[in-house]
Amino acid sequence: FGVAGDSSGGQIASILAHDYRDRLAFQLLVYPCVSFGADFDSYKQFRDECFLLVPEVIEFFFRQMGENAHEHAKHLAPIDYDDFSQLPKCLIIAAELDPLVDDSRFYFKKLVDNLVECKLVVLDGAIHGFFSQPLHFRQTFEKVLNEIENFLA
Repeated sequence: FGVAGDSSGGQIASILAHDYRDRLAFQLLVYPCVSFGADFDSYKQFRDECFLLVPEVIEFFFRQMGENAHEHAKHLAPIDYDDFSQLPKCLIIAAELDPLVDDSRFYFKKLVDNLVECKLVVLDGAIHGFFSQPLHFRQTFEKVLNEIENFLA
């Protein structure tokens, strides 16, 4: 079995993949939040209100961790972990027009650099949150289902 999640659920799934690496067959991450406080270009690029997730929302969630936010962030940012050995294979689905798209790109690179079998799919024209709205984003959702089906086959 494996772990899967989107957005903060992808964050939790990636943390679990690190914690239970020897018991999992795969990790499926949909636009995961795998860093906190990173200075990625996508955080700056996608600030418009037309995007579902804007950096102010990410910053709001970070502030909710309280005065020890930076201490908590170390444990909640898998991109900053030291040990990537023997992680289960991974499929990362990212939305092109998402502040978190660079999280996906950099996490993918870190996985590949550590010899983890991994595939990154960046969906053109997609925004954060498309995965939870399959009827509104039909074509994009169908592409994702095909990618997931091929990954799990």
